[in-house]
Amino acid sequence: MGSHAFAGCAALETVVIGDGATVIGDYAFANVGSGSDVSNNSLTSVTVPASVTSIGDYAFAGSVLLTSIDLPGVEEIGSHAFAGTTLLAEVKLSDAASYIGESAFEGSGVKDIDLSGVEYFDARAFYGTAITNGDFTDAIEIGNSAFYNCTSITSLNLPNAEQIYGSAFYVPSDQEGGQSRGSIQTITLGDKLKGLGGGAFFGSLIRTINLPASLEIIGTPAFAGCSNLSVINVDQANEVFFVDDSTGGLYKHLANGTYELVAVPNAINLSGIGENTQPFVILEGTSRVGAWAMGYCVNIHAVEIPASVKTIGAYAFYYMGMRLVTDGSVTGGDFNSELYPLYIFNGLQAPVLETEYSTEEAASFIAMYFNFSRQVGYLVNNMIIPVNAAGFDSALFKYFFRDIQYSEELIEPDTQQFLEWIQGVDVQSLTLADEETVTTMSRIYNMLGDGQKAFLSEYEDKFAQVLAKMNELTGNTGDDDEVPDTDGDEDGETPPESGDNTSLIVIVCCSAGAVVLIAAAVVAVLVVRRKKASAKAQTSAEGGAHTQTDNSDREDGENE
Repeated sequence: MGSHAFAGCAALETVVIGDGATVIGDYAFANVGSGSDVSNNSLTSVTVPASVTSIGDYAFAGSVLLTSIDLPGVEEIGSHAFAGTTLLAEVKLSDAASYIGESAFEGSGVKDIDLSGVEYFDARAFYGTAITNGDFTDAIEIGNSAFYNCTSITSLNLPNAEQIYGSAFYVPSDQEGGQSRGSIQTITLGDKLKGLGGGAFFGSLIRTINLPASLEIIGTPAFAGCSNLSVINVDQANEVFFVDDSTGGLYKHLANGTYELVAVPNAINLSGIGENTQPFVILEGTSRVGAWAMGYCVNIHAVEIPASVKTIGAYAFYYMGMRLVTDGSVTGGDFNSELYPLYIFNGLQAPVLETEYSTEEAASFIAMYFNFSRQVGYLVNNMIIPVNAAGFDSALFKYFFRDIQYSEELIEPDTQQFLEWIQGVDVQSLTLADEETVTTMSRIYNMLGDGQKAFLSEYEDKFAQVLAKMNELTGNTGDDDEVPDTDGDEDGETPPESGDNTSLIVIVCCSAGAVVLIAAAVVAVLVVRRKKASAKAQTSAEGGAHTQTDNSDREDGENE
């Protein structure tokens, strides 16, 4: 039967197709011209023989009086084939059925249908229907939004599924951030699953989900919107994903050796505030908080973000901690800002914030950036940052955060570099080949502030030994028992010899342009000290009584 064979026959009520027919063409009984512009027809009864294996696109679209149909031999059902059949409650398929096209039953009234033998479901195949049977034993692929808003499904059996695309079983909440209207309580996934689309089970009531070793890709949001989910398990043989047992967070291994936080179970409750604050601690070594990773974690009040986190994805903390805010009491007309979600940043540099937006329409500033909590206005979050942190004064951070507290000073990269070097250096093994490195490290040390030098306090003696060893290797050893001869000028000044400790100061400081002036000043001071020491030494030689005191003064001068 070719396309549009009986299209537009609005009065047609009963159809019996004879045995031997194999194809019902596109728009065969649709009361339309083309496209999705389908109007109602009068079909109430259709008999399809087992010989028919294919039903074309829009074949029965708009058959609003059709209540049931038996498709005993059909293998493929085209897109929109039964779209808009609002009274079609019962559909019988044979085991031969393998493919159901895009929006094939969207807007239909189908409730009773056995889909266990179907292998491929295209996008929106049963969008918004009332089907109850969630047995998809033979299913290999479930398309985008294939069972979107199918609120009557209570369990899913997907033992052979390889791909479950985005929003496949998505059920929107009754209102933004509100209670789920979904009914799915259990999900069984087999060991063939490779890809799980974003929001595939959004709005479900599952408490636990087990992810197989075969899983390679999870879209976003992963499990945000699963309000009862408290446990995510990953097969230990999985090489891509793992769960941090201490927190229950789901992570992904990245190619550079770091991690991405993929999802945090929404049912985790860490709602204490003030002294009772117990933050969700993101695993050290995590470089990215993925999009929606902590989305809808309404009962987590605070999160601790390690210094390793460099990027925060769009909607990463969307609606986090908002139950405490919405349920919080107002006293005397003033809301307790301590209830606001708390973000504890342990890094010295503010992470980069990602966003998602449409180029087709203008978006407000806050609408583009939903990284933190939600758009209930601005200044609805608090944060704690290191006192020496940078980047948190940007417009985005100022827009979202109300109260800013400061934690203790953290070690900076240059300080860390020096620390790792001094810890690993073997003083006795130093050679002239290490001179440049020692000079560089000396420059770094001299540029540090007191707060950063405090991180190195236990290595001060070792650093002094390094400098002394390098002086010895370069010949700048000096001789504390020898008083330099005067050069006979009118001031009686003694120029520093190559072995003076002043050479060490030049080694330490001369690499930093302006610091040379400081080195020169120190040299000048030492020259004066040497002059005084020479004068005292001469007095000592003449009188003999003050030798011990004079040597002490001289040593003080050199130490100075």
